[in-house]
Amino acid sequence: MVQLMLPKIVRMARSQQRGLVPFEDAVSRVVAAMWEQIMCEPLPSATLRALIGDRGRYQRAINELQRHLLVTTAGVHEAGSGWPAALIALTCDQFDVGGGTDHAGVAAQFLDTMLETTPGELGRAFRWPATQARACLDELVDAGRATYDGTRYYPPSR
Repeated sequence: MVQLMLPKIVRMARSQQRGLVPFEDAVSRVVAAMWEQIMCEPLPSATLRALIGDRGRYQRAINELQRHLLVTTAGVHEAGSGWPAALIALTCDQFDVGGGTDHAGVAAQFLDTMLETTPGELGRAFRWPATQARACLDELVDAGRATYDGTRYYPPSR
């Protein structure tokens, strides 16, 4: 079920385009630099922090990568004395993120979690156009996996 919830960008990291930095133009060069380093091999957070050179910029960059589920922790790295550092790795290297998309499955999981929804809410959650979200929800209704009362969608057991 994890693969249903991971964004398309994570699957892209595992694809033939793995060498490309899959970020929007607005994402900083710091995030791109960290991404490039982590693509080579998992690295301790202390090493990445040293690479960036500024704790605040590092924290903003790692938060951005984690917010998009692109990186995760993969254990710890013992560094002699002091606290061990988290080992940062690509999410796609740690988990099977699948090779395709199942928008209806994602919509069903979202609906089961939220208990009721609208196309707008589903669209905002996954950055889908409202028309795509409505189509997914209608597909669930047609398959008997959801109900619709004219305003909101519900799991079938409601």
